[in-house]
Amino acid sequence: ATLQTTTAVIGNDSGSTGTATLSGTTWTNSGDLTVGGAGAGTLTIENGAALTVDGSVNLTGTSGGSGTLALD
Repeated sequence: ATLQTTTAVIGNDSGSTGTATLSGTTWTNSGDLTVGGAGAGTLTIENGAALTVDGSVNLTGTSGGSGTLALD
């Protein structure tokens, strides 16, 4: 399976929690990727999954946010 996005934020709003797990799939993001915008975000990449980001990858977008990137 393949996922294509332009810009993505995992855990965008203050007080929110967002989780994304890529497992054996491909995600292509043509813009920026933020893990933990103003909320808490976790991105896990496992089982041979692939992530391509043409923009920047940000862990924690704003103060109060928290981002975790797990590679397994």
